[in-house]
Amino acid sequence: KQIRFDRVMGDAFGWLLKEHFVGTPSTVLIKKSVMDKVGGFDPRYLYTQDYDYFLKCAHEADYVLQSKTLVFKRTHESNVSNNLVSLYTEQIVMLKMIWQRFEQYIESHGFKRILKQTLSDTYYRLGNACYESRKKDRAFAAFFQGMASDPSFKNSMHFGKVAGRKLIRLLF
Repeated sequence: KQIRFDRVMGDAFGWLLKEHFVGTPSTVLIKKSVMDKVGGFDPRYLYTQDYDYFLKCAHEADYVLQSKTLVFKRTHESNVSNNLVSLYTEQIVMLKMIWQRFEQYIESHGFKRILKQTLSDTYYRLGNACYESRKKDRAFAAFFQGMASDPSFKNSMHFGKVAGRKLIRLLF
């Protein structure tokens, strides 16, 4: 899915929560004043330092996006982000920390629903990665956490679809 913007309309924080559209840190320009306010990357995160950092920057400033491709990213088997189980596990932890840190902002700007959906989707991705890594128990635990993190009708239907497909594969 490709997002084509030349400028983010509305709050970049909400867009980042929903779409995580920023690429690698080498493709981003940030004003020094924003960097001074936000601080550096959080060293606790191996996989999601950039996502965490860009969310904190979006809390402080608007984003302008260039929709033309200016940089190509090389990916290969030894990329750190290829460990999907670790990546999604860390992303869940990071999103919960963002929720705690910016709870009032998230509530006042109407981003709680988006954050719940993003957490739910990340749990489903974790479940899929666990399932494909033959960690079936952990996969279904992640699917149930995905459903619990956003107890809406739409998400319940999504849970049935995702977990149901894996259950059918497990049985046959």
